[in-house]
Amino acid sequence: MLEVMSAAPGYRNQAADGTYVPRPEERPITKFERRGERLGHGVGVVAPLAPSLCVKDCALKHRVVLSLTGLVLVVCLGIADLLSAPPLSSQQHLVHAQALMQQANEQLKELAAGEARGEADDFERLLAMNVAIAEARAHIDQAADAGEVLALFWQSGLHPLTGGHDETPQSESCVRLHQAVDQGFLAAAIAYQYRCRPAAKGFEYTAEQAEQFQALRRALERDDPFLSLYPQVLRESRCSTPPNAFSVQLPGGPRWFSEAVEASTRSLTYDMYKAEGLYLLAMQPDLALSERLALLRQSEALGCKKGGHWRQRLESELARERS
Repeated sequence: MLEVMSAAPGYRNQAADGTYVPRPEERPITKFERRGERLGHGVGVVAPLAPSLCVKDCALKHRVVLSLTGLVLVVCLGIADLLSAPPLSSQQHLVHAQALMQQANEQLKELAAGEARGEADDFERLLAMNVAIAEARAHIDQAADAGEVLALFWQSGLHPLTGGHDETPQSESCVRLHQAVDQGFLAAAIAYQYRCRPAAKGFEYTAEQAEQFQALRRALERDDPFLSLYPQVLRESRCSTPPNAFSVQLPGGPRWFSEAVEASTRSLTYDMYKAEGLYLLAMQPDLALSERLALLRQSEALGCKKGGHWRQRLESELARERS
């Protein structure tokens, strides 16, 4: 239950565990409850947290310790906001989602900068950021349900990364992302390559992997009908990752918050996505050496310097074969 506890006068009821709880007639209405009233919930909105919001009684101040794992409150608020508002078009949902994500991104950067300076944790800002993220997610889901290609792409990016890539693809998210691939959105095809790789044992090259490389090739060879949607962030980018990516572990926050700070600079143009795709396609195991080299050269010409050393090594190998 969401409660704000205090050692102020009037809070004299002691529970079995030693904590103090206010009498019902004396308990103040929190700002979260006021927000609930505005959203049509009425006064006294409570929602379970995991773990609960708690307060440590200190001599000079109270320190609120929040764990953001499973923030049911912010999810409920985000969904309630949508349900209480007039129906929006899928395009309007996208506009709202983008504004909320930008807001959350700015809050994230400020939190990370403060953490790097050793400042006290700003839990109010952290909670506000999570409210924005939850509301953005609700808008994205609404737009994705309507088939908006950008929402389908964004939706797949809401999952955390594991070791730089998703080891266990999110099946529902991948199905939806593939809808954007089928519509011809190159950014979705690149993201699909990273986030939805078929499982394989060791270095086994499966038929499913071969088909995924062919899908990537088709996406690179056709014109993208969604050029106006670029640039877009690709957090997994190998070609555009800063050499000294900034990372900080935020207090109690999921790992992808820290990754989002780094990824916020990886906003790729269409040509950068194409360079990324050519670089990935060069990894196809059954390619001839000459074709692999051609792909790496095209990728490098479009700005991907990641494969430079690999290209030089392959050029030397090809020269030896021809000598």
